[in-house]
Amino acid sequence: GFVEKDESASQAILREIREEIGIKGRVEGLIGVYQGKTRLYGSAVVIGYKVASLSRNFSPGNEVEEIRFFRTSRLPSLAFTSHQKLLLDFHHTFRTPIPTVDAIIEKDGGIVLIQRKNPPYGWALPGGFVDYGESLEKAVKREVREETNLEVQNLRQFRSYSDPARDPRFHTISTVFIAEGMGKLEPKDDAKKTSVIREGRLPKRVAFDHREILEDYFGAKRPASRKDMGSSQCLE
Repeated sequence: GFVEKDESASQAILREIREEIGIKGRVEGLIGVYQGKTRLYGSAVVIGYKVASLSRNFSPGNEVEEIRFFRTSRLPSLAFTSHQKLLLDFHHTFRTPIPTVDAIIEKDGGIVLIQRKNPPYGWALPGGFVDYGESLEKAVKREVREETNLEVQNLRQFRSYSDPARDPRFHTISTVFIAEGMGKLEPKDDAKKTSVIREGRLPKRVAFDHREILEDYFGAKRPASRKDMGSSQCLE
């Protein structure tokens, strides 16, 4: 859609997708700028962005008749010539793994987990996508604060996880950090609930590959900390 007065192009695209398909998004990068012509508006400059969906509750807006998903190899005829070029550039430029961060937050003798509001559902470590221009350390501190209300201290890297199947939505590479959580734990943003779990009491439904991450973490701490990890009721 059009960029409104006193609105940046990135702000406009987030507004447009909210109005047209009913979801919130996060701009992850510029795909390209294209000169095109339309029958209704004449010459137009199209700025294409890659936007990550922050929800799956798609709903057609007032100007949208139908929402459908297509493979890039089976695209229908497009209304604007610039859109074909944009999609081709996206396919060649952005088909790369996406950097993410996850946090093992030590608090009250256990590890902080969140129960996700959005798919993939289940319990998970706090974490998320790294914003453009943001370091891994800043990203993990931001994500922990946004999802658990905690600040972190003694932050250090643990391991990286890159299995292409670790996230059902995208191919992501996660850098996992360990830190101590400070403050009052409460669910925010993408978190429906929060809890502190201990070794041997992982919930039954764990999202992504976070069960593997936690098993690696607890395994690396044995035997020194085994006696320090008590027991707690298992989460469903």
